[in-house]
Amino acid sequence: MFIAGSSAFWASTTTIRSSREFAFGVKGLQRFVRCEPLRRVHECVFGVLALESQPIDPRL
Repeated sequence: MFIAGSSAFWASTTTIRSSREFAFGVKGLQRFVRCEPLRRVHECVFGVLALESQPIDPRL
């Protein structure tokens, strides 16, 4: 079943998510190059991992 506009919503959500992942990656690299504590670098890494994880279906 096709719902009008659902593919556009999915595309914009995917674009936003990938932009956030990219921003976290760049921020992590900047922190690494500035020799900040690894704890600060890992904050960005965990942010990327959280965005990449699939949402859990609440019906489960």
